[in-house]
Amino acid sequence: MFQLNAKRHSFIRKRMNSILAALEKKYFLIKMYQRKNILLFIAVFVVFLYYESHSQCNCLGSGLGGGLNQPAGTTSRGILPQSNFRLQALYKHRSGDEFFSKDINQGKGFINNFQSDYLGILLGYGFSHKLTVEAEFAFFPNHKVDYYYKSVNEFGSPSFYLSGKYNVYSSYFKKFEFTAGAGLKTAFQPFNYGLLLHSFLHKGFGENALDFYMISRAELNAKNHNDFQQGHNLSNSFFLTKNVFEDLLAIAELRADFAVKDYQGKRSLDSTGFFVLTIAPQIVYSFSDFYVSALFDLPVYRYFNGSQIATRNPFAISLGWQFD
Repeated sequence: MFQLNAKRHSFIRKRMNSILAALEKKYFLIKMYQRKNILLFIAVFVVFLYYESHSQCNCLGSGLGGGLNQPAGTTSRGILPQSNFRLQALYKHRSGDEFFSKDINQGKGFINNFQSDYLGILLGYGFSHKLTVEAEFAFFPNHKVDYYYKSVNEFGSPSFYLSGKYNVYSSYFKKFEFTAGAGLKTAFQPFNYGLLLHSFLHKGFGENALDFYMISRAELNAKNHNDFQQGHNLSNSFFLTKNVFEDLLAIAELRADFAVKDYQGKRSLDSTGFFVLTIAPQIVYSFSDFYVSALFDLPVYRYFNGSQIATRNPFAISLGWQFD
């Protein structure tokens, strides 16, 4: 009799474990879909702001690196639900008129000021509940630099990114997710390419609607046909998100961006490379399957090699749509 009870208890335990595993998978997918507004707009800003940060490298001379290349985020984020599409568009404006050497504000330099407008589009598709593929395209319709005696307007080099990401581990009950991915980047004027690596980590905390995210991205750049190589760079962002109301989300981001010096042949360029620490408050409002968001950058520490012009408090507005 005791042996029969033991076998019965063993069967019940195995059955319960199987049911719990199925429920965990089901509710994780439901939670993923419910969290799409959070992932979507963390994604919007970190995708395009990172690209916008580094795509203008050396376009107007090495001395302009700090402002014209100043970092603003990463590009990695979580996966999409299976068979879902994500379409996003972002506009960002930047300007600056002060030069920094190391962490010292030097005031005015050989540039009076610069103004830059950026547009980006991203399309993502969830091939499965673990694999997402994304394509990003971006360009600068306006990129104006005032040299006192004349103004130069450059449109910047259009760039294209293609990447995939895979959900390595996820648990609804532990409120934990880790996703990693890789891809390729291409710039067209002049032609250049590089390798993209990124990761996404999420941890939820209880029933207080508070979530923590860590998003990282690295770009390894190759030399172009002019023997110029943009410096390799790394961005890490830490997010805390909180639902203010049902359709309104508040995000606090702490971002650290680092880039090594650019190279021309075997010679490093003096006024390139930086470290910037930024606080970026953000708000997201959702309605149906559409989302609108706004971001404002507040640099708290800046260190530039050589002498570089710095960006003054850029802002961004984004629209997004997620559908199946």
